[in-house]
Amino acid sequence: MPDHISLGVESEGPLKRLELLKKYITPSGGIWIVYPKGQSHITQAQVFAAIKSAGLTDNKVCSFSETHTALRACIPVSQRKL
Repeated sequence: MPDHISLGVESEGPLKRLELLKKYITPSGGIWIVYPKGQSHITQAQVFAAIKSAGLTDNKVCSFSETHTALRACIPVSQRKL
């Protein structure tokens, strides 16, 4: 199992993959979601909502590039099976 998975998205649709992807990370791993900055078709609020809907929590954000942001989603500590 990988510690981290990167998921690049340009629209809201691919965020539905988070539920499936969380099964493939280690308990303390994460999924980095990289998406365009300042766009109306994919917003930070949509990414946060998808993370929550998948049963994950966000714990880091960074500027991936001049045009993209990255959010890290992980399994909540209370749900990790170590």
